[in-house]
Amino acid sequence: MAVDISFQTNSKLLSKKISKYFKSVPGLTTKGLKVSAFLLKKLILERTKKGKGLFGRFASSAPYSKAYIKYLKSIGAPTVIDLRLTGDMLGSIQTKLINKRKAQVFFGRKTEEEKAAKHQKTRPFFGFTRPREEKFIQKQFIKYVERELRKRKPR
Repeated sequence: MAVDISFQTNSKLLSKKISKYFKSVPGLTTKGLKVSAFLLKKLILERTKKGKGLFGRFASSAPYSKAYIKYLKSIGAPTVIDLRLTGDMLGSIQTKLINKRKAQVFFGRKTEEEKAAKHQKTRPFFGFTRPREEKFIQKQFIKYVERELRKRKPR
């Protein structure tokens, strides 16, 4: 026995409601986006500090060459892959608000952006792991907006 199940959605109505919500609290949503972008930056930095990239440990995906490990030891630097030899590349990560609905995490200096592009090919680190980190950022955005709405609520 087959059962037919169908769903109907009104995406235009939903889109209108979302737009109406963004218009009713524009400052709140833009601040929430700023917080979300900062959280993504923080996640990237914490993950790389632990020696992890988007797909797990750096050492397992692309270990350092023996010559480079020898060089690191000679200058007294740690041999753990965490992309922090000088700290310049990760230190140049910045966030900015593009528009009311979009924020950006980027490298502030061109030289550091070029270094990151090379690392991204061999040891992907820039971005968020789906769905875990994505859900975390979404939840934090929602929590921020709800907390701010409660503060604004008349007593």
